[in-house]
Amino acid sequence: MPQGEGLISVRNLTIAQIEFELILGLLLLTNALPRIAWPVSLLSFSVFAIVSMHKIIRGDASCGCFGQVPIAPWYTAAIDVLLVALLWLWRDGVIAASSRQSRRIAFAVSVVLLCVPSTIWLVRSGPAVLVNPDQLIARDGMIYLQPDRWVGKPFPLRRYNSISDKLKTGQWIVVIYNSYCGHCRPAVPEYEQLAISLADRPGAPRIALLEVPPCAPPERNPATGMTPAIVGHLSSEQRWLAETPMVLAISDGKVVAVSGEESAEAFVGRVFPP
Repeated sequence: MPQGEGLISVRNLTIAQIEFELILGLLLLTNALPRIAWPVSLLSFSVFAIVSMHKIIRGDASCGCFGQVPIAPWYTAAIDVLLVALLWLWRDGVIAASSRQSRRIAFAVSVVLLCVPSTIWLVRSGPAVLVNPDQLIARDGMIYLQPDRWVGKPFPLRRYNSISDKLKTGQWIVVIYNSYCGHCRPAVPEYEQLAISLADRPGAPRIALLEVPPCAPPERNPATGMTPAIVGHLSSEQRWLAETPMVLAISDGKVVAVSGEESAEAFVGRVFPP
């Protein structure tokens, strides 16, 4: 997902979320402040459960909680609901629990020793940025894709995908997708259908679908490979951080436009009018 610009960005919010969960875990482990820990835990796991249920409804194949390891949101939703129920059932005992001074000290020391260094490390280990049209520089093995910076420049991923030779010339609509992304599952078939309708139109752009690793097995991949759309994937030797689906218009190897919220047909009609 995109990390944005400025102080309040998705990246900073993600770091804040990580540190909040770490502090909450330390609070529960040390039982330092039970009267605070109970309502905060109840609210937190309720929100986690709602997010997991939303991902189930949206059709996400993974909850996204464990990075590149796909875990079905059904499992995390069930765990979150169970924890909410247990917290509610044991609320009187949890709130009435005493908090010893030693536990509070242990909690404070743990926060200083774990949260402060981890925050510094997360802030400093920023993702990769595009520094010029021909080079992507990774930091800590992560490459962050920022398509808005690519417009008017050569396609920077031309050396990092399995169909690079095909994208060097001609007009293309390139869809970068993740098989475990709930937004990608309806978007990819939409562009495959568009590839069918454009196949008989002279001078029309072609459709290319690039999957972000880890690649899904065929039965979980929304790209069927049975249409005129060309199917490939980004290099598995790098770790990619991107908001998907990411849709680009490319002409003779240069990025000419990036799609926003518009439909597939509207985007093609705007960039490559008939």
